[in-house]
Amino acid sequence: MFQLHFTNSQGMSERTFVTETTGDWGKGDIYFGFNISRVFTIGKNR
Repeated sequence: MFQLHFTNSQGMSERTFVTETTGDWGKGDIYFGFNISRVFTIGKNR
């Protein structure tokens, strides 16, 4: 899975983007971030 984020918050966890957002869209404070998630399995597929 690949996710792109465009936001006014520097944090991506709920605690940081809800309570610690200091950016302002009107002043151009737009941040770009991304997440990559991959599932690895050990052993044979059934």
